[in-house]
Amino acid sequence: MGQGADRDSNLTRSPGSVGAEHLLKRQLRLRDLVLAQVLTVVGSSWVGIAAGVGQAQFLIWLAAFVFFYAPMAIATYYLNREMPLEGGLYEWARRSFGDGIGFMTAWNIWAYALSSIATILFQIPSEMAYMIGPAAAGLPENRLFVYALLCGIVALLTATAVRGLGLGKWIHNVSGAAIMLAFGLLIFAPLWVWLHGAPLHYAPFALRLPPTDPTSLSLLGQVLFAAAGLDVVIATPDGKVPQPDPWGLEPFFHYPQVDEDFMFSVLRRFAYHQDSVRVTFTHFSELNLVAVRRVYLALLDTSMQPAEARKAVETAAHSAWRRNIDFIEVLAADDEVTSRLSVKRVKEIRDEVWQASQARARSAAETLAKLPGLRQPGSLTALTDAEILDFEGVFIPGGHGAMVDLADSVDVGRVLRLMHGAGKTIAALCHGPAALLSAPELDGAWMFDGYRMTAFTDEEEDQTKAGRIGMPWYLEAALKNRGAIFDDGDAAWVSHVVVDRNLITGQNPGSAEAAAGAQLKRLRG
Repeated sequence: MGQGADRDSNLTRSPGSVGAEHLLKRQLRLRDLVLAQVLTVVGSSWVGIAAGVGQAQFLIWLAAFVFFYAPMAIATYYLNREMPLEGGLYEWARRSFGDGIGFMTAWNIWAYALSSIATILFQIPSEMAYMIGPAAAGLPENRLFVYALLCGIVALLTATAVRGLGLGKWIHNVSGAAIMLAFGLLIFAPLWVWLHGAPLHYAPFALRLPPTDPTSLSLLGQVLFAAAGLDVVIATPDGKVPQPDPWGLEPFFHYPQVDEDFMFSVLRRFAYHQDSVRVTFTHFSELNLVAVRRVYLALLDTSMQPAEARKAVETAAHSAWRRNIDFIEVLAADDEVTSRLSVKRVKEIRDEVWQASQARARSAAETLAKLPGLRQPGSLTALTDAEILDFEGVFIPGGHGAMVDLADSVDVGRVLRLMHGAGKTIAALCHGPAALLSAPELDGAWMFDGYRMTAFTDEEEDQTKAGRIGMPWYLEAALKNRGAIFDDGDAAWVSHVVVDRNLITGQNPGSAEAAAGAQLKRLRG
């Protein structure tokens, strides 16, 4: 009772009376706090994320300010007014809730600092090599150099911490000032370019939602996963660096999502029943049907009525789909279209879509190349059963490599057995469900016997380069033979996800967004 009363009295004292109890010397002034916040909050890593989400960045920053930064600033200001104590969160928690909660608060801050420092240390060799140039490309792989560099940095940080905030704050101050200088140069860069006579393209702020393609989700995940409390660990059976499937990085798998969705909405109208429509890989990748949305919008810009414009593009798309010829060629021979859009303009629209797809494919490749987990993955073999069960779910990506490396893997089978036994989420995409074939038998039957699932279909496989050459076995047939209830989509190449109990499966590359979204929904619970 006495201890509780003492805690309550601390909350009601005036700022002056609490301030008189300082046990720590005040080392940080307003300037130091501002520069520290610039360093930790504004950090340069957000520049790449902002560039990746494009014109949606304004809406994202606005939401971040309204829902995170402003509430945090208000709460900090209020607590600091009530209890202006050196020690911040630790002292506020300790005085409000007792020594135990204070200790846990300090311990969490310490653990967070360790993980943040480890992440920064991991990135330093690669960033140093990038800064020096091609001559230093081998530095990140030189273990002696990396160990010596990181040990030196850790020793310097330790010495600074021992010396105290009187010295340590200047590291923050210099770094924060450097961040402000870097941002200042970025802001000044367009003016410099303009003063030297180069043309500028002005793009005003736009309140646009972020695209929902896998690349953008990966970028947004760096911001949103932390808020959702999710952490992602990448691992391979043997800990070796995985290689991306080059076919998955082809531009036709990276069409802008809004263009792809519009294309499939048109293709679905070409059958009396949606289950009867046939979409081949040629339709999807070679006939330029993905340009149908932009042609429709261009016709609207000529004052054509929406119903007429929709009919014009659907008629041309149907002719291209039925006759298996280029959509652009059909448009070029259509007098109604060419009376409003020149053949040159129609071809420019085709090129715009293709260039956007190529840019997104390059962005996806660059994003994958920069992921630390793909450069130094964990090893399933090295994980203990307890460590595996610490995870809330597993996601198995696609690519033909899954059919070679994961279909009969003892380590993958162990992960599936443990996760399935604990009722945790298992998700697999495209060729990824091949890994499910590694699952053991329970009571004489395959672990996923009788489960509804989907995967890359035999129809889709026959249209791929590997399928035309000849596949040793087909995934759809193999899953059916093991006891799966196979559930494919309305047509080949369209997005299709199946959820059965704790199992989530996506049919093809176009199902990546929906499959990831289904698992995130489960994990957030």
